[in-house]
Amino acid sequence: MEPAKVTVEELSGSRKRLEIEIAAPDVQAALDRTFGTVGRTARLPGFRPGRAPRHVLERMYGDQVRREVLTQLVEESFHHAVHAHNLPVVGLPEIDAEALAPGEALRYSAT
Repeated sequence: MEPAKVTVEELSGSRKRLEIEIAAPDVQAALDRTFGTVGRTARLPGFRPGRAPRHVLERMYGDQVRREVLTQLVEESFHHAVHAHNLPVVGLPEIDAEALAPGEALRYSAT
């Protein structure tokens, strides 16, 4: 994953807002990896283990996979941004993320 685009906005002495954007190819790669993992372990009626087509996996597990990938990408990119900008963290961030869509960049803010 290449570094995300990060914009830091000063809100007050100890509050900052990070606007973070993860490129579309990185989002798609994370989705592909996770669907690959699910495909190897999923047991669906009518398919041999590990042989279910992607569109069936997306229908059965799509929401779950997108939530998992969103959480993973936000966590990784937030920690990377905090370390890259030498920001001290004094509490849990408030995350405002858009829905994860295949083929699109992920944009979110953390305060």
